[in-house]
Amino acid sequence: MPEKIDFQNLLRRVGNIEQLAGIRRISYTSGRRDGIRAFEVYNAAGLRFNVLESRCLDIFNVWYKGVPFAFVSKPGMVAAAHADLHGVNFLRSGAGAGILYTCGLTNVGPEYRDDGAYDIFHGRIRFIAPENSGSSEEFRDGDYLMKISGEMREASLFGEHLTLTREISTSFNSRSIEIKDVVENRGFEEKEFMIMYHMNCGYPIIDQGVQVFIPSAGIKPMSPSAEKAQSEWDKISGPVDGQVEHVFVHNVKHDKDGMVYAGVYNPKLALGIYNCFAFDSMNYLVEWKSMMSGDYVLGLSPANNHAAGRAFERSNGTLHRIKPFEKKPAGMNIVIIDGEEDLAEFRKKFEGCVL
Repeated sequence: MPEKIDFQNLLRRVGNIEQLAGIRRISYTSGRRDGIRAFEVYNAAGLRFNVLESRCLDIFNVWYKGVPFAFVSKPGMVAAAHADLHGVNFLRSGAGAGILYTCGLTNVGPEYRDDGAYDIFHGRIRFIAPENSGSSEEFRDGDYLMKISGEMREASLFGEHLTLTREISTSFNSRSIEIKDVVENRGFEEKEFMIMYHMNCGYPIIDQGVQVFIPSAGIKPMSPSAEKAQSEWDKISGPVDGQVEHVFVHNVKHDKDGMVYAGVYNPKLALGIYNCFAFDSMNYLVEWKSMMSGDYVLGLSPANNHAAGRAFERSNGTLHRIKPFEKKPAGMNIVIIDGEEDLAEFRKKFEGCVL
């Protein structure tokens, strides 16, 4: 447990708490990110991250003590107004990556057409801005709590009415980011439902010799090239010119409390990052491994599907459904590993995933 903060004693040393921790509302005004509103969050532990208010309250950059953890693709951050999401064009504007972008709610994976409907690669939710969004900061129970919240609606005339209610939180000395989500079907018909948290780690955290921890209970390679490389799923090389990406879907094991832990650790930096999530909400971990020069990334993405598209999931029997006015909890925690002691604590949690 983190040490409690003596609020009065702290204010003897600082005139304003924003000297040490807080949330700032910002707007981007240049290039294709022009028009994106965001929250910038920082704390006394050295954790800093930005939450894109204009894009599903997803998290783009994360820094800890000045070290970047997120992968940022060549297109970078792109506002919805400047994005072309048709077909493979999403790679030019809809795949800026970042430490977290949300995929779903009606599709995860390749675009599809079905009964006259069309859905883009990884779905629309990540480009939907929240309603009723805001932030709060308060001293409570010996800590300084910071929260961001909002509600995204994926809705269509004569179609679905799905909402994603999100709360993102951290605190004064925390090295973790908690994402609490609830998906609700506010329509009057049962709907198909997919979700994945695309967590993308980049250099310098990802580098040759990095240790990969996934509590795998079975692996499904998602391409012929991935099948050939399956034995190397947990091996990180240096960048390779022209190396194709590999996607592996892991059935995962959980601990006695139903939690799954997966992450990476760079022994040279003595830094790492992991996520933890509830098996009941997401029973797969999609590993996206690209060792290609310039597109050098490892994604560790909790999901309730194989990220192979709605048509595949339906035929495979892995497409979830949500009843009218049913609420499904989701979300995950993102946690920084700082040093060998932290790593030992994480390994205990990871090794507890045996069920």
